[in-house]
Amino acid sequence: MADEELRNTENEARSAKKKGIAIGLIIALAVVLVFLLLIGTGLAVFFGTKSMYNKKPQITSAMLAQKLEGASDLTSARLTYQGVIHYDDGGIPFLTQKKYTMVYSAEVEAGIDLSGVEIEVTDDTVKVKLPDVDVEDPVVDMDSIEFYDDSFALFDWETKEDGIDAVKEAEKDCKEKIDIASLEGEAYENAKKVVEELLKDAVDGRTIEIE
Repeated sequence: MADEELRNTENEARSAKKKGIAIGLIIALAVVLVFLLLIGTGLAVFFGTKSMYNKKPQITSAMLAQKLEGASDLTSARLTYQGVIHYDDGGIPFLTQKKYTMVYSAEVEAGIDLSGVEIEVTDDTVKVKLPDVDVEDPVVDMDSIEFYDDSFALFDWETKEDGIDAVKEAEKDCKEKIDIASLEGEAYENAKKVVEELLKDAVDGRTIEIE
């Protein structure tokens, strides 16, 4: 009887030991799972935060266009032209001289209206399409107009209407003789430089392509 009780006691001890080991394993496994979960969460937060900081800020065409808005009336090239007109006909509608020379000075401006710029933004580039160059009408300096007769003696117009007609003739002559293509080219190149300067700090390292 005593032996049987001893065996029962030993069996109970072994059973309790097995239960204890099983519980310990379950607890250990739970700890490992919690640990792995914490690591996974930490890595996700880390890489998510890193990705967020590495992501380029949102640059939109509207934002860049607004930056150019202040320079919308851009005069990017100016030409001063010294003109000479020779008259040798009595049909000219001003002055009594039949044969004379008129000299004058005029200024012509060319520019680009940046309010018409088209902008396309990608991850790596900012593409800017400039509108056509506008060439203004010549502005004649009325005080610069001088008349000379055959002997190169200086004389003045006789009436106010003569002065108005002289300006019109100078404007017409200037339009016919100035190098429009060169003026437009200069205006375009200067406009490109201005646009690059205005946008370079707002594109977050993107390449600016202007056409």
